Amino acid sequence: MMHSTSNESALPVPNSAPTLHHYMYIMSVIMTCMFQLCIAREWRCDGDNDCVDGSDETLKVCQEIDCPEDTKFRCDNLKCIHRWRLCDKVDNCGDGSDENNHQLCKLVLVFMNIHKKENA
Repeated sequence: MMHSTSNESALPVPNSAPTLHHYMYIMSVIMTCMFQLCIAREWRCDGDNDCVDGSDETLKVCQEIDCPEDTKFRCDNLKCIHRWRLCDKVDNCGDGSDENNHQLCKLVLVFMNIHKKENA
């Protein structure tokens, strides 16, 4: 209920229940973990166990997500991590594929050295 006095400001109370459109939008941006915890969909299969129960990092989930090559790296175990996490001496993939690819890590080091020189 909204109170209307000239000096008070009140928050409007919605006059209807959420619609199917609202629920569809929410479901498009969240993932429900096995134990009913909700996380952002972009956190699925990113090498971090956000669900606590591991359900956001399963092989099934990893197979279903898009992993754009321009910003992310597809690990050998199908996890999808940000490219900035490559060759940082941390096994972000969980299978070492982001650290053990010597050709890839050599390219990352070359890029980092060029970037340092440009900013010096």
